[in-house]
Amino acid sequence: MPESRYRTAPLAFVTALAVAALSACSPAKEPAADRTAAAAEPADLVITGARVWTGNADQPWAEAVAILGERILAVGTAADLEALVGPDAEVIAAGGSMLVPGFIDTHVHLVDGGSALASVQLRDARTPEEFSRRIGEFAAGIEPGEWITGGTWDHENWGGELPRREWIDELTPDNPVFIQRLDGHMVLTNSLALNLAGVDADTPDVSGGEIVRNADGSPTGVLKDNAMDLVIAAIPPSGEAKLDREVQAAMHYFAGNGVTTVHDMAGFESLAAYRRAQARGGMITRIYSVVPLAQWERLRDELQANGRGDEWLRIGGLRASWTARWAPIPPPSSSRLLTRPVNPDS
Repeated sequence: MPESRYRTAPLAFVTALAVAALSACSPAKEPAADRTAAAAEPADLVITGARVWTGNADQPWAEAVAILGERILAVGTAADLEALVGPDAEVIAAGGSMLVPGFIDTHVHLVDGGSALASVQLRDARTPEEFSRRIGEFAAGIEPGEWITGGTWDHENWGGELPRREWIDELTPDNPVFIQRLDGHMVLTNSLALNLAGVDADTPDVSGGEIVRNADGSPTGVLKDNAMDLVIAAIPPSGEAKLDREVQAAMHYFAGNGVTTVHDMAGFESLAAYRRAQARGGMITRIYSVVPLAQWERLRDELQANGRGDEWLRIGGLRASWTARWAPIPPPSSSRLLTRPVNPDS
């Protein structure tokens, strides 16, 4: 293959385009030369110099893959695939990297994960100053009025002092803040979010939760467990632009980790976002969208009107949620108490 058309793979781990393709594209007893000769069209992408695991017991390993569009033409040696390299083909020299079929994750909450990925990243903020700086920089890049959520902060990173709204108020004057501790049992809110929710010194305490207060009774900005609901009620549904950003963030995360297909446990709002992504050519993850059982009639009507979709976006599944029989033990940051005995045999 001409060296001038090579580029070096930037990742140590390269993922193929489809889960079943590698194992299906090379019949067990058909010689590689015959497979190459049988191909009617040249490839537009060839990956060579890889350690290719095919999933085919009769040909478990190979070194090159030829691809046309979304279809794998052949798997074999670089010499086998030489004839398939088209005049405009991109040739990736993998440098011995591993190449495997893409992974399928059969239970994800794509938008929830995308929301965290698309929001401010606080998990590894090591000081109060770093914590505040990241929030301020994130706020500077979004529209006024947009809520800042997610975060997954950990105050133990800087010695255990809980954050306070004063740390971020001046940095977020136009954006309400509702950022969670990594375990989900505490949030920090700014003054704007508390004002929108009507939470102040006169707000009564909440059963099963806590409004962390200053000596004068005013909220510090930290809410625990059921007290978080006071502000959650004031958070509007995500607008389309925010939802679309979250979807893109999740899909790029999947791609970066070798996941090419997911089964999403969501609903029709998420499905609408996936359809917008597909309409603008933004789908990089194949999605099977599963909706709640309670929405079966709407799904039935949708299937009758528009069918099940295509190879990039499909519908047709229903999911049911069941209540756990065991009561979880609250984590250390939780303010929830067990108010009655738990009988594991009941």
